[in-house]
Amino acid sequence: VMRRSSWSGPIRVGAPAVRRKTRQTAPQPLDELFVDEAIRQVTVIKNEQVLADYLSHFTVFSSLDLSPVMRNRLQGVLYTFTAPGGPFFLSRSVRHAAYDVMDTLFPEGRYARKAINLLCRLFHPYYLPSSFANWVSEFIARLLIHFLGPIYKIVAPSTGDHTETPAPPPRQGICSLAWWALSSVVRLLPGMRARQ
Repeated sequence: VMRRSSWSGPIRVGAPAVRRKTRQTAPQPLDELFVDEAIRQVTVIKNEQVLADYLSHFTVFSSLDLSPVMRNRLQGVLYTFTAPGGPFFLSRSVRHAAYDVMDTLFPEGRYARKAINLLCRLFHPYYLPSSFANWVSEFIARLLIHFLGPIYKIVAPSTGDHTETPAPPPRQGICSLAWWALSSVVRLLPGMRARQ
């Protein structure tokens, strides 16, 4: 009776049968499993608001000690979310949320990424006017926050409502900043009328 061996390779006459070593992978740590599942979930989400919210919470991963493989995978997924075209065709707010997370988690390549992004924008002149308009609106929004913030801090404590300036939603253009400024003024009006 012939026995069948577990060796599936060619049989060499005169040479000892060498069994192939299967590579044993160590179990992933719990934090890497969590990051892996978060990456898997983010690629499935279709709602832009939820996706931007998920991406903004990815900054928590900066405190985790991830393996180089998982860091590369996380960086690759975030980089695909910064692309303006396919395969996802994401909105500007989601792309900027991904940029902010990449700048937080991987600060060593921040300036190189910004320079490459600017150079690629110059290669696509069709989108350059809208990009320029967005940059100007963001600059005006930052200026308004810079100048209106201290005024609000001076006037707000006298009303007794809020002692801190409410932060406007990040990077959503001049319309959200105007809404934030208008809501801040409306909140201040009752206190100003009471003082008169």
